[in-house]
Amino acid sequence: MSPKIITMDEPDTSLDQASRKKLVNLLASLSQTLIIATCNMDFAARVSDRCILIGKGKVVADGPPREILTNRQLMEQNGLETARFD
Repeated sequence: MSPKIITMDEPDTSLDQASRKKLVNLLASLSQTLIIATCNMDFAARVSDRCILIGKGKVVADGPPREILTNRQLMEQNGLETARFD
């Protein structure tokens, strides 16, 4: 199989730090478009080049992860924590 798009729902759930790092490296090596749903903003910051924040079934924000995931007011309004960019 050679899908053009891969979707994932919370792929880092229950992973320890070493396994999460392996997952991040694997995702970075893929050429497909990835659509990842996650509540882990630090994970999102590591694997995303675009971020779409959805709240109450509607797109609340769409843009660069650093811009969206570090916007404290936006994230708090949507019940999320800001991300750390290492």
